[in-house]
Parts: sequence; structure tokens; C-alpha cells
Amino acid sequence: MTYEELQASTVPYRYALCVEHSIKGSPLLKLERVLRYAVAFFLGTLIVISILETLPFVAVQFPHIVRIAVSLHAGIQSLTFLSIGFWTLTALLYASFASEYFGDTRPILTEGDARNVPKIRYEIAVVATTGFGDPTLDFFGSRFGARVAERLNLAPQEVLTYLNERGKQPLSFVVLPLKEESIGLAEYVGAMFDTDPTFQQFCAKHEISREDAVGAGEWVSRMETTHKQQLRFWGRDALGRIPGIGKDWMYGETALLERFAEELGGSSTSVPLSGAIGKREASELERVLSRGREANVLLVGEAGVPKQIPLARLAQKIARGDILPPLEHKRMFVFGGTLFVSSMKDKNSFEEELIRMLTEAVKAGNIIFVFDNFDTFVQGAKALGSDVLRLIDSFLTSPHIQIIAIAEMGMYHALFEHDTTVGERFEVVRMEGAGIDGSLPVLEEEALRAESANGVFFTFQAVRSIAESADRYFFDGTMPDKAIDLLKEMVPLALTNKHPLIGREQVLELVSKKTGIKTGVAKGEERTKLLKLEETLHERIVGQDDAIIAISGALRRARSGIGNPNRPIGSFLFLGPTGVGKTETTKALAQVFFNDEASINRLDMSEYQTDDALNRLMGIFENGKTGMLSNMLRDKPYGVLLLDEFEKTNKDVHDLFLQILDEGFFTDATGKKVNARNLMIIATSNAASDLIWSQLQDQNSDIQTRVPKIDSSKKINKDVIITEIINRGIFRPELLNRFDGVVVFKPLSAGELKIIAGYMLQKLQKRLKEKGLELVINDTLLDYLVSVGQDPKFGARPMNRAIQEKVEQVIAEKMLRGEISAGSKVELTREELR
Repeated sequence: MTYEELQASTVPYRYALCVEHSIKGSPLLKLERVLRYAVAFFLGTLIVISILETLPFVAVQFPHIVRIAVSLHAGIQSLTFLSIGFWTLTALLYASFASEYFGDTRPILTEGDARNVPKIRYEIAVVATTGFGDPTLDFFGSRFGARVAERLNLAPQEVLTYLNERGKQPLSFVVLPLKEESIGLAEYVGAMFDTDPTFQQFCAKHEISREDAVGAGEWVSRMETTHKQQLRFWGRDALGRIPGIGKDWMYGETALLERFAEELGGSSTSVPLSGAIGKREASELERVLSRGREANVLLVGEAGVPKQIPLARLAQKIARGDILPPLEHKRMFVFGGTLFVSSMKDKNSFEEELIRMLTEAVKAGNIIFVFDNFDTFVQGAKALGSDVLRLIDSFLTSPHIQIIAIAEMGMYHALFEHDTTVGERFEVVRMEGAGIDGSLPVLEEEALRAESANGVFFTFQAVRSIAESADRYFFDGTMPDKAIDLLKEMVPLALTNKHPLIGREQVLELVSKKTGIKTGVAKGEERTKLLKLEETLHERIVGQDDAIIAISGALRRARSGIGNPNRPIGSFLFLGPTGVGKTETTKALAQVFFNDEASINRLDMSEYQTDDALNRLMGIFENGKTGMLSNMLRDKPYGVLLLDEFEKTNKDVHDLFLQILDEGFFTDATGKKVNARNLMIIATSNAASDLIWSQLQDQNSDIQTRVPKIDSSKKINKDVIITEIINRGIFRPELLNRFDGVVVFKPLSAGELKIIAGYMLQKLQKRLKEKGLELVINDTLLDYLVSVGQDPKFGARPMNRAIQEKVEQVIAEKMLRGEISAGSKVELTREELR
């Protein structure tokens, strides 16, 4: 639809637009309300005065009051008629306005006077008739455009400067409706972004993406829709919420049921219903429960997923009458079960009372019976020796009662998935978390409530960052609950900092403090550190130039946020002989990325070679034992996971990490998800070390020497090494491909070992300095340590032991003999080292 066609589509709103652009709709409504109250006040006063004048005993008892009333009568009467006239005129004007203003509403329940919904929403009609004749100028010149700009944290002066510089420009403006909905602010803003380069540049200057701009427009449209729903009191949706009289008189009593269960009514529910959460599941419940027989549902979901929401939505549909005929006038009772089981003395009393209660529900004839925490109830009954599924089987087949059972996903797999009775009597409906997009409407409503109560202001970027951060960095709990918790944490923080405007940066700052993970755009010192990452790593890692370049590039990509958010932060497979810097590189990465080497979680994979390795990592459901990996990641979900000697574990564990590297989580033995998306995963392996050595070894070196001779002119052929690893069956190709990088570490030459020896001696030098001793580090000492402190099989690993046994031992003996003391210079000769 072109802009000209858009303007032509404003015809259904022509009278409302006249009022909008002259008086404005909201002031008109406020004026009508004020005049309405004035009419009520003056009319009530006039009635009271008339009563006082007509009662003789009042004139006798209170003559002064009557005199005042008589004196005011004429004036109050005039004011009454005057206010009625003004109110009538205003009400008629507002009625004319409202007849078109509400034209784009889509009621849930069909209405007899329903008309075709216009092609555009009222907000777009206001924008298109602003009068500038330019889509962008008209947008920002309207009150709705100003509200969108406010939600994007665009200051009015910045917008005005942009519009003045831009001026009026010809645009090929085309806007397309989404699905069959009327065109709203979201579609309009998207079209502006796609067709107006200056608007793109303006947004880019303020770090506003297309997604942000469209989302802000959608938020303002949702606020307008909510406002209309609140004003439209005469609609069937609003009137349908008024409870009827005598609807339940034809059904039986439910005294016992009301004792142990709580009725979930459409108007009484306290469950917040927003966005699309639970709508699909509620429709599924309605479909299954409307059957003639075996109309039973097993509703399952992860722990924390708000499984009450579909029930609340269904209860509201029943209360409004917007329901399939078999469910009309139904009452929904939620039976907790825990109190019931605990109040029963034995199996017989338990079974008798349960049957009595369900029989009462059947006789009532209009009951939907909900077993909350059905898995817990079944296990509690089992402890009493009762089989619940066998006991209630006859009720599950009854056409006079519908049963909903709620269970957690893990317990469903353990208790019900393979039970034939459950498969025959129940239809399983799975409820998923809301996700980011599904959580946005809920968060927007929570943000508006927080703004009203606390005087803060949320930008759309902040709300979206809250949703994305909660989903990405906080795996415990489900969306939107954990996002709401994060949003609520932002409010006191903003008030404490005396900064009521909450934007994306404030959200990411809080997330960084809570997780220790750097989020947002890298700035200042961090940006410099990332750009000079190779230099930083070279300060700790010797001789691995190719590895450092590969790792640095991958880390910069991860920190820039262009990676897949549903995978770990980064994942690397370090290949190479022992003692060449693989573990030291891991420590350096932990320091750079998480500011702490203690953020490393280490698993020695050589301990997980046996058939029970997977159970020891994930846990065992039968005995309730939790797994090592599950516990580790729940206790410390942020940091570096080091998988040492990864090649030594079995294939089942490789398959587990194949899923973790690909999806960023795994499901433990209890059916609960364990998050690995906030980890940097590093697996080390000595696989094909012989091939790495043979590629670099100097052909003229003496195989008898303990010092390896590396030909520095040679390069490692990584493809050959990876192919050999696959051919040997050490790692499968699909596992290797899941890593962000496979990095090959080369053996260390004598010169590189000498540098490492120098680094290690500097640490000893620092410790001795605290005791007043000065250690002299010279070539004699370094060459000696290289000759005795390395092994072709173990690289630089023996160097520490050589320093302890050769250098520290000699210094300790000298101190004991009194040969050196505070202030002495310690310079060791080769003879002393021997």
C-alpha cells in the first residue's frame, strides 16, 4: 500500500479525525467526564433542595437551612440545565468520535453490529492526516510518533534537529500488512526504515535497530488497544464479564469438592494473562475437553513453566461465554492433593474420600476437575498403598466429568510416558516457555505498572534487552517469569542511582554484575584489550603463534555478539603434546574473558571411560543421585569448562557434548534442562601428538638427545592431523565440526623452553625479593634448566619440578648454612646446580 493509498484509507475515520486534529480525543473524553460529574452533582443538589422545600417539619425545625435552600434553588436549577446542555453536546460529539475511533477494535466475542475492520488502524489514520504530505514528517508530527520516539529514547530536540536537516523528501513509501491484520504502527515504522535512508541513518546514529524501531511501534499500538478495551464498556466482551443469575441452579452441590479444591473462575483468577502465553494450550484444552467421552488432558511442562495460565485462559473463556457448547456453564476446580493425602490416615480412607469427591463432581454435571501436581499426588497415594490411576479409571471414561492432570516434564517421562492407562485415557498437551517474543507483551505491561508505581521510564530497548538477557544468561526458571524478576530488579537500581530512565545499557550493566559475563558493546579499556588480545596472550603463552591468532579471532567474534546465542559463548578443541601451553592458554582465556582464573571448571575426562560415565555426569533417576556435570553447571553456570584429555572418554559422553556444543544445554536424568550457553568450553587432547611431532621435527636431530630440535621453517598441516584423528576413530567429524575452532599446539623448541624457564624464574625471583634476596637470572641458569627440565613427551611440565629440586633446594641450603641473608645477591653456578 502506497502512502497515497494509505491516506485514502482514512475515510472510515473522517469524523473522528476532525475531532482528533481540532479538539483531540483524550481531552474531549476528559471534558465529557467532568461535565457528567457536574450534571450528577447539580442534579443531586437540586433534588435535595426540592425535598427540603416540600417537607413541613424541616421548615419548622431548621428554618435557616430552608431559607438557604430557597435562595439557591433558582441558581442550582440554572446550573443543572446548563450543565446538562453542555454535557449532552459533549457526549454527542464524543459519541460521534467514538463511533469511528473504536472502528479498528477486534472483540473476542462476535457482536450483532460487527462491521468490516478498516485496512488501517486509527493511529495510522492520525499519522497519515497530520498534514505534511511526507511519511516521516507526518509520523514524527503526530502524537503517536512522539510516543514511539519517546520509547526509543529519542529526545524531542534530537528529532526536531533531524527533521529540520532532512526536510521534505520524495519517497517510494510502501507498507505491507502482516497477515490479515490492519496496518498499525509496527508495519508503518518498518516501511519507514526500509524506504527512508535518512531515517535509517538517524536510527543507526542512536544505535536503534529495525527490530527496536518496529518493536517500539508495536508497543505503542498495544497500549492504544488496551486503552480502547478499557473505554469500550458497552461491548459484549465487557458485558460478558458480568456474572449471570441462576446459571448454576440446575447443577448439583459440590460441598466436599469445595473443601479440598479451589474454584478457578474467569473473573476471580489472579494469574496474569498477557500476550500469547498459553493461548495455544488453552485451545487444545478446549478441543479435548469438548469430546463426548474420555475428555481428559495431561498438561506437562518444565518446572517453572506457568501451567496455570492455559487453565486461567480457559476459565475466562467459559465465564465470557466464548466457548464451545459442551463446555458452557462449566466450573473448574483445582485440586492440590497434598493437603488431601496428608489428611488421610490410611489407604481405605484415602480411596473412599477421593471416590466420594469425584462422584460428587460427576453428579454436579458441570465440573472440570484439575489434578495439580498430579505426579506428586500419585506418588503420595502410592506411599499409602493406593493406585490412583486404577482408582479413577471409571471417572476418566465418564461423559459427565472432564479431568485435567498437571505434571512436570521430568516426572511425566519417569511415571506416565510408558503407562498404557495414561496413553489410553489422556491426551498429552505439552506447554513450552514463552520465549523472547512471547514474553515482550508481558514485560511491556509490567514496565507500565512499574512506571506508574515508581516514576521510572523504560525504553523499548531496555525491555527487549531484559527479555533477551533473561533468556540467554539466566537458565533457572522460565520465560517470562525470570524476565519479570530481572525487570523488577531494575526499578530499585534506577531509583538508587537517581536515574529514572532505564535503557539498554543499564540492563546490560546489571546482567554483567550478576553473571560476571561482559555484555553489550565493548568500550574503552575492554575494546583495547580485545584488539590487542594477541599481545596479551603472548605475555603468558610462548611459541604458539598460530594458535593465539586463531583463538583471538574467535574470542573477538564471540564478544561482538555476532555468534549464535543458543550455543556456548565459545568452544575450542586444543590438540597438541603435553606441556606445550594448552592449560596455560585456558587460564589466560579465563582471565581475559571472565577476569578470574577461578572461573574454570575442570573435568578430567580420563575418569569417564567406563560404561557408567554418562550416568555419573548426568545423574541417575532411579536412586535420585545427581550428576557431576549437572551439579557443576548449576552451581557455576558462568565461566570456562575445561575438558582435560577429552579423547579418553567414551562415545556416549562425546554424544552428550555433541548436543551441548550444538544446542547449549542438555537434559539431566530428572528431565530438567541444564544450561551451558554461558560457558566457554575448551577440550584438550593429546590425540595425534606423534603426527604433530613428526611434522615439525628436524630430520637432522639426534634422537638420543633429551632436547627436541624443531625445524622452525616447517608449518603444521592441520588438515592432515584432523583427517588422521578421524581415521583413527578418536573423534567423529560431526563432533569436530561443532567446535568453534580446532587449534593445534606445536611442540616447544629449546629456545621457547628457555623463555618459559625465564618466566618461571621471574615468579621465584619475586618471592625471594619479599625476603630481601635478589636472584640473578642468567644464561647459565636458563640453559641448565632447559637441559634438565624438559622431556619430549611432557614439554615444559617438568620445568617447575626442576626449579624446585635444583634451584629452590640450593637456595634453601645456602640460607640454612648462613651463606646468604637479607640483602644478598644470589647467583648460582653450574657446579652448585649439580
